[in-house]
Amino acid sequence: MLEERARFSKIGASAYQPTSLRGGASPADVFSLFMLELVSPLSPSESLARLRQEVDPQWNLLGSKPVMGSTGRSNFRGCKRIFYGNAFRTFVFAEFQEFGSGSRISLRFGMSTFTTIFLTLWFAMAALIGGAMTIYAVTAYFRGEAQPETWVFIAGPLTIAGFGIGIVKFGRWLGRNESGFLAAFLQTKLEATEAPASHRG
Repeated sequence: MLEERARFSKIGASAYQPTSLRGGASPADVFSLFMLELVSPLSPSESLARLRQEVDPQWNLLGSKPVMGSTGRSNFRGCKRIFYGNAFRTFVFAEFQEFGSGSRISLRFGMSTFTTIFLTLWFAMAALIGGAMTIYAVTAYFRGEAQPETWVFIAGPLTIAGFGIGIVKFGRWLGRNESGFLAAFLQTKLEATEAPASHRG
């Protein structure tokens, strides 16, 4: 199992560069979203059954398989097993549809839904509160009512926003190779290939 994990780490890091893994400008972007479509000779039910055998449950922290995830009736959600905490890691969200006698698999790569929602709310609140503080400070300076500590109302929000963006970008940088790793894993386990342009939804 350790050899398998090492093999997929190598594939994900360098060997697999699908032409249609497309989306944001860089995997380190805060809200990058990448998409890929595969076709497999396995039916959706066969594909999902195989994934249940090949991945550990999402919260099985002591497992040994290289990918953790969960399956639904026609979908799969998973991430690479890592041995450190990273709330901004990359997940793959796969939707399975019948395609002839096999499957068409639509993959989406990005942060978890919870993390994406949390960051959206956090940045919205930071912008709202920080914007109000900045307006107050700038107004005070224009009116000549500024106190010696008024500059904090400008520097504080900028510092907090910069720190938040920096933490998220660092987390995304740590997971920069995970989309390729997960795509290679699914291709191998499901005997899938990248869908030709004419077969994409």
